[in-house]
Amino acid sequence: AAQGLLIGDPSAWRFLGTAHVERASYDGYHLASVSGPVVLVHRAKELTAQATLTGAGGSGSTWLASLGGPAPRLTVDLLRLQDGRLLIRKANLKGQGLVADGSGSRGILGGLSFNGTATVSGLERARPGTAGSLVFHWSASQGAAANPWLVSAEGRGEKFRSGMAELDRLLAEGAKFRLRATFGAGAIEVADAGVDGSAAAIQAKGVIGRGQSIALKTSWHADG
Repeated sequence: AAQGLLIGDPSAWRFLGTAHVERASYDGYHLASVSGPVVLVHRAKELTAQATLTGAGGSGSTWLASLGGPAPRLTVDLLRLQDGRLLIRKANLKGQGLVADGSGSRGILGGLSFNGTATVSGLERARPGTAGSLVFHWSASQGAAANPWLVSAEGRGEKFRSGMAELDRLLAEGAKFRLRATFGAGAIEVADAGVDGSAAAIQAKGVIGRGQSIALKTSWHADG
């Protein structure tokens, strides 16, 4: 539910108010409520949405619940363009085990870009035997509405333990992760994905399609 003040006419209007949702759930993560201030602005056939939403009463035993925790907080500044694309101008998410920040922009020729960082911590809450944290940096860009998104990401573990003894021996605590892919037409084309550890490396490339369609070629090597 939402309540507030609506100003303007059908061609150009502004809404200032608050939103409140009771009992939100997703993939085993439950929130008693989600609420916060919301600003919506419609002008020149574009829609801006700004909100700061805070969850309360978070519970669950899934990996997602361990990230969000009892009171996650999301701040977003979005712009829906005339061609239907969504520009994330700014986003910040803080949960019990996740802190993520990102910002985006629109270029002179209409291309979109988005860059950000994320830190996942408290992994021991997600699965017995895991420990440490993961740090990621990512970027995404789209030249035009008809073009696919180009995505790249890099990450590393910090005192990371997976809980699987042999895998932890091969990767060690500072494993590095990478991804280069394109996303469009409901499919993800992975140009390069990999994990590099102190004594092992895994690489993959291929296509993840709609539904359960996965066609990936993988290779790996281990020393010792």
